[in-house]
Amino acid sequence: MASYRNDNDDGYSLVFFGRLELAIATGALESVLKIGFWMHEKAWFKVRWGKIKIEPFNLWFTGLPLSGKTTIADKVFEELQDLHIPMERIDSKDVRDLIPDIG
Repeated sequence: MASYRNDNDDGYSLVFFGRLELAIATGALESVLKIGFWMHEKAWFKVRWGKIKIEPFNLWFTGLPLSGKTTIADKVFEELQDLHIPMERIDSKDVRDLIPDIG
């Protein structure tokens, strides 16, 4: 059975290939593919046609007072707006104005 040991191995063996030029070519190919994928994702988020419409839903944040519900809701709202999802944000103070006896 052949040994994997390379005579030029100085402890920093190139695990998969054992040859520097193949490791560099693989790294370059990986970089090109990652940049291509990144460009594809940037373009995909700009395209608005052909996407499945998201059905309406409710997202409620509940918790103790001063636990960060509004902060998290603000961040979620911003992220969903960036995805061009039509929505409406109703804060608890808005509900209290509509129905004053709920607490």
